[in-house]
This record gives sequence, C-alpha cells and structure tokens, in this order.
Amino acid sequence: MSAVPGFASSKLLRALFDSGARAGVDVGEVTRALGVDAAVLDDPHGWVSAEQMSRAWQLVPAASGDAAFGLRAGAETPPGVYGPLDLATMSSPTVADALERMVRYYRLVGAMSELSLTRAPGGEGTLRVRLLTPPQSDMRHYFEHIFALVVTRIRLVTVSSREDWSVTFRHAAPADTSTHARILGAHVRFSQPEDALVIGAPTMRLELRTASPALAAMLEAEEARVTTRADAPIDARVRAALGATLRDGDASLAAVARRLSMSPRSLQRALGAAGLTFATVLDGVRRDAAERHLAEGKLSVGEIAFSLGFSQASAFHRAFKRWTGHTPLERARRA
Repeated sequence: MSAVPGFASSKLLRALFDSGARAGVDVGEVTRALGVDAAVLDDPHGWVSAEQMSRAWQLVPAASGDAAFGLRAGAETPPGVYGPLDLATMSSPTVADALERMVRYYRLVGAMSELSLTRAPGGEGTLRVRLLTPPQSDMRHYFEHIFALVVTRIRLVTVSSREDWSVTFRHAAPADTSTHARILGAHVRFSQPEDALVIGAPTMRLELRTASPALAAMLEAEEARVTTRADAPIDARVRAALGATLRDGDASLAAVARRLSMSPRSLQRALGAAGLTFATVLDGVRRDAAERHLAEGKLSVGEIAFSLGFSQASAFHRAFKRWTGHTPLERARRA
C-alpha cells in the first residue's frame, strides 16, 4: 500500500468506528453524516479523505458522550487492527525501533497528521504529532488517542516497571484528569506549546517481547516494493533506494539520488522539507539491517559491517554502540 495524497486509509476510520461502537455510538449515522460509502470501510485498500477522517474524530467522541473517549479508544484498541502498521512496530527489536517504524508506516496510511521522532544524544526520544488538515474545533481526542495507544503498546510488549515518559498537550486540561493519569502516567501537562510524548533512554532501549526479525524483514521488503512510486513519502523512497545501493556497496547521497532520478541537491531539499537529513535516514536503514542480521546469525560482524557500507568493522562497532548501547557481539549473543 502506498500513500494517496490528501487521503487516509480506511483502516484508520474503521478502527475509530470500532472504538465508537464499543462506546455505544451509532456509527451508521456518523458514516452518513461524513458522506462515506459504507463499502469503503470494508475495503482493506480503501481510502477516505483526510478532511472526513478529521471530522470523524470530532463526531464519534461527541456522540459517545465520554469526556475521555480518545484515551480509552487508544488504550483499548487491540493489536493488529492497523494491519502492517501494527505488525511493523510490534516485530521491531526495541522500543526505539518500533517508534521509528511507526512514524514511517504511518506516512503510508494517514494524511490527516504527521508523526515525527527525534532522538537526543543520550537516547531520549520525543514523538510529536502535527495536524496536516485545517484545524477543527476540537481534536483533543485524536491527540490523546495517539499517545494512549503508544503508551499502552509499550506496556504490552515490554517487561519493565519503569515509566520514564511524560506527555504534553496543547489543549487545556479537562475538568477530570484522572483517566489521563491512569492511562498515560503521572507526568501529563496541558496548555503546552506542542503535542508530544517524551520517552526516557532506558525505555527507548527496551527490547520487545514480540520482536520477529523474519516478519520485520518481510515487511521491510514489502515497504520497499510499494515505496518506489513517485508519490510515496520521500523518506520511504530513500530507504527503498538505500536497500538497493547498499547491496551495490554504495551508501552515498549521489548513488541514492541517481536511483531516484534526482539531483543530490534536490534530494537534500526534499528531505529537509520533511524535517530529515540523508544521514539520519541512512542511520535508520543501517540500524534496522544490522539488528536483523545479528538476530539471524548468518553473517559475521565483519560481513555485516561490509554489507552496510562501513569502511571498517570498528566503525560499525562504534555506530551500533551509539544506536543501542550494546556492542554487536553483545546483541548477537542475546539473539
């Protein structure tokens, strides 16, 4: 599946409607109010407009009468509902990898908002959500849903009593914040400059109990297949191109630009417009591939370093320690 500009996957609307139905909402009435063809909801490859998706996030919570609808919807959404998006994140080796894949795969299914992840030098991660559609009167349930979903998934797929995260919302605090504290944790602030989830380095490094290198590799191959289209997100296209250029022993910006029929400068501008750099995308591709190779145990550390375009095994060793806090040999022994 590849992103359709201005549209969101019907999977996202179907998941929202399922949450609404559990809360007693007449989703048929909402479907008619949105002007959505009911057949689209049953089509795994269907699309609805980003505006319809945005409006649905007003109508369904309002019809539920639940002031904490978004939080509950995020916490109660079962794994697998979002298809490849869920599978890609839950098959990842660590929380950091899962969030990186969540950001990438979300760009393939949703055009209502954009997710971004930044990493601090110490390993702390910040997940931000930004609306791409014109702001509606009340989108707080959508933002609360996103972060409740992420936090609940972290608790589900890791084994840790640590909850070193905090949440900020741009909207004002509701009258009752007890559900926020129960689902999101103790550190929630309102009326802040951005909608963001900040996760401490220890949690970002946690390994997932659901990690599956084989499934992750299959999904990576499928992502590479569907991201060759010119209308695919630029980071997805670069990742797909890097898969090919790395096999040829060339991880350079020039090689990727040639693969995408772009000039290096145009490629840099396109990545910059998306808030990315070529180096950060290359880092992510190398890390994903390194984790997969180490888990499979078929290649030596030196062979992995060469396959990822590192000039020396020592350079790969340093990069892997920076990514994960472990050496390649330590990770291989734990695989």
